[in-house]
Amino acid sequence: MKRKIRPLSPHLLIYKPQLTSIFSIFHRISAFFLFVCLILFLILLYGNDFYLSFFVFYLFYYYYFSFFKILFYFVSYFLFFIFLFHMINGLRHLSWDFGFGLQIKNVYTTGIFVFFLSFLIAIIFILI
Repeated sequence: MKRKIRPLSPHLLIYKPQLTSIFSIFHRISAFFLFVCLILFLILLYGNDFYLSFFVFYLFYYYYFSFFKILFYFVSYFLFFIFLFHMINGLRHLSWDFGFGLQIKNVYTTGIFVFFLSFLIAIIFILI
């Protein structure tokens, strides 16, 4: 008898991704990303306190290379967007815990609202 080759878990292949599941996954990824950035920032802060050559090294690249400035602005915008998305989406989850906005139409509307509000506030932050 010949064995048929079938995938073990076809659930990822047959279901269309929903907006709610994408935002839930992105919320968890953003939490992990913010945690990693916090750890890296603390390591950088430690290096600046005890090894002053790190600070001089970063100042040299920041002032003398325009690409580093563009990269710094892009990373700061991205981190701020991720932070805003995580915070506003957390407020959305708190409203769900209190029982507000649990209808499917409200869930989709608030999801799109959270994304665009965090994007808009981050753009305003960059323009200021």
